[in-house]
Amino acid sequence: MFNKLALPLLSITILISGLHLLRELLIPLALATLLVYLTEPLNRMLIRMKIPGVFRVPVILGVTTLGVLGLSRLVMSNLLALGKSLPHYEARLDELLSDLLNGLGLERSELEFFKGDQNWFAYLQPETLTSLLSSGFVQTLDFLGNLALVLLFMIYLLFEREAFSLRIQRLFQGERSRQVLEIMAQINEAVLSYLNIKTMVSAVTGLSTAIILWLFGVEFAVFWGFLTFMLNFIPTVGSLLAIIPPVLLAVIQLDSISLVLLVLTSLGVLQFLVGNVIEPLVLGDRLNLSPLVVLLSLIFWGWLWGVVGMLLSVPIMSAVKITLARTPGGELWAQFMEDPRKTHDRPPTTDH
Repeated sequence: MFNKLALPLLSITILISGLHLLRELLIPLALATLLVYLTEPLNRMLIRMKIPGVFRVPVILGVTTLGVLGLSRLVMSNLLALGKSLPHYEARLDELLSDLLNGLGLERSELEFFKGDQNWFAYLQPETLTSLLSSGFVQTLDFLGNLALVLLFMIYLLFEREAFSLRIQRLFQGERSRQVLEIMAQINEAVLSYLNIKTMVSAVTGLSTAIILWLFGVEFAVFWGFLTFMLNFIPTVGSLLAIIPPVLLAVIQLDSISLVLLVLTSLGVLQFLVGNVIEPLVLGDRLNLSPLVVLLSLIFWGWLWGVVGMLLSVPIMSAVKITLARTPGGELWAQFMEDPRKTHDRPPTTDH
């Protein structure tokens, strides 16, 4: 009994350790795979135009590179502009705090007495805030520093994907080869469908966020819209994280508390509709993952690979579930990963 339990635990431990130790290499590979999926609609369009693969790959790489560099320029330019505005925001925040103290019948000197030597306002210095913002976005866009490696992996994946099925047929024989190819095709279609829909929904959410913030006069509306678009790919917590920065800026920038509440309500309603109405309606049961499984995978892959792991957590777990469902002995685990609210009416399978 102990040996039967020890071997799987040892295998899982070795696998997790390998994923952690090789993360510097695996993260660029995972990002390259993600970009290949995201550019698949462009690839299929080029195929319909009968453009040979030797020309399709440079076009896809060129579009990807221009897109990544353009988005990175958008982020960095807005970060620099935000950094220049920090002294103004600091003064405004200090003014709001003084008004709050006056409303409570306190003086700044009394606050200084209670806080002692702790300089709360040190965290509001432009240098400190700029450093915090920069470090956070550098972690989020860390793949930009490894862009060459990501593109190198993309070149290999784009050129080799058509020959990959032939390699599988040579590696496995007969029925086993057919089963492996079917699993891979099912994973590809599920992940591709999820990413396409998620991209469209996230784009609509980001655009709507930018319009709402622009209408209320919140600065950097386009940047917050792009941030919302990116964070929307992170399940469960991404939509919440997307609301916090623009609302905090609205608190500092806008003079009316009612306007701030309207901003908060508008963004909250938008995220609620997207996360609980539009996205489930459009996605349907394509992935059919339990919310608990999504949350646990988000925590695990976030711990293992950081922000990149969070972005990839749902596609990875979808691939794991599909593989388990087609593997002898793994069917029960695949059913355990499903959302019971979507599968309780499913008729039981029978063997013939």
